Formats: sequence, C-alpha cells, structure tokens
Amino acid sequence: MIYLLTYDISSNAIRAKAAKRIIAEGYERLQFSVFVGRGNPKANKPLWAGLNKCLETEPTAKLFVVAITENNFRNMLTIGKNNLDVCYLLGNKNTMFV
Repeated sequence: MIYLLTYDISSNAIRAKAAKRIIAEGYERLQFSVFVGRGNPKANKPLWAGLNKCLETEPTAKLFVVAITENNFRNMLTIGKNNLDVCYLLGNKNTMFV
C-alpha cells in the first residue's frame, strides 16, 4: 500500500517542521504539501505523535492520509514535468539516480 500525506498549514515554521519530519521518515515530496511513502504514518507511532504535536499548536492546520493501492499509484495520470520515480517508490528499485 502507498500512503499519500497532504497538509494545509499556514504557519511557515510549523509547516517546515512537519515537512522535515515526514521526509526524515522516508516519504518523498510530490509537491510542496504532498508526500508519498510506503509506510502507514499512523502505524509509525513516533512520526504520528510528532505530527500531532506539531499541528496541535495551529488550530486551522490539517493533515490528510490517503491509502492508495500500488496498482492505482502505478497507473496515476500526470500532466507536466514528472520527475517521480514510481518504480523506486513502489520498492521495485533500490537505487534512484537524480
């Protein structure tokens, strides 16, 4: 299963802290406020607790997690320049060239 994390955080400091935490746990950034990864973030107790702590200081902050099947992720449609290495994110590759 692939997990899509997206947030709406207006505070620059809180948003940067949340992004840094998400990336440190192995998620890849798709867009500024959208990340993708293989692990369920709620099952990762330190990550989930850290994100809760970050977001509770801003009453309007929101974080959404969407589970996507690997097949649906592989077949997603994109428009524009796409530097996303889907095979790497699905675990079919162990190395990503940038």
